[in-house]
Amino acid sequence: MALAFFNLSYQGRILPNTYIGKTNFGGLNRQQAQEVLSNLEENTSQDNIKFSWQDKNYELSFKDLEINYQSQDQQTLDHLTAVGRSGSIKDMLKSQAKAVFSKNQVLASFDFNDNKMTDFIKKIASDIDKPEKDARIEFENNEPKVIPEEIGRRFSEDENRQISLTSIGSFELKNNLSYKIEELKPKIDSEIAKNALAATRDLISRNLILKSDKKDFEIHKD
Repeated sequence: MALAFFNLSYQGRILPNTYIGKTNFGGLNRQQAQEVLSNLEENTSQDNIKFSWQDKNYELSFKDLEINYQSQDQQTLDHLTAVGRSGSIKDMLKSQAKAVFSKNQVLASFDFNDNKMTDFIKKIASDIDKPEKDARIEFENNEPKVIPEEIGRRFSEDENRQISLTSIGSFELKNNLSYKIEELKPKIDSEIAKNALAATRDLISRNLILKSDKKDFEIHKD
């Protein structure tokens, strides 16, 4: 009964607290929602995807990315009007509860040049990605020493691509995007290598004997 009453109260209108980004479409009919959507699209048409890392800045304009919201307006409106009215009973009740006590978020649909987005993400990844390196023992002037480990980095292409698409669909591109960069820690750090240093010094301080079936070879430390 509560479900039917709620739908009846907003018949022909989007449920309250239904947002795209920071814009509330709640209570609007389809025509009104189209007008608000068109304004958002117009105000966003000159935007860029922006990201900064260390001393490098990356930008990809909507023009170069060939963003087209208008081609998918009807699908966006369908998604807005479907909030609280589609899916399972459980899903509808959850969305309707959020319409009263919180908010429902919807992403605008759009067309874009997939290859250019992929190239943009891969370019950033190629600049940032760095493999981790374990600490190790090397010899310098016949003396073993520890070479410290190196922390690595990984720019997740799939995850950061989705962050880009979500930001475009939310009309939230005024600031640099917050892409995720994972820190890769090596398995062997300097402390572990230092623990092996004494054993290495002890090993090279001794005469070594190599045995085979026919003959033994003795290697002197000198």
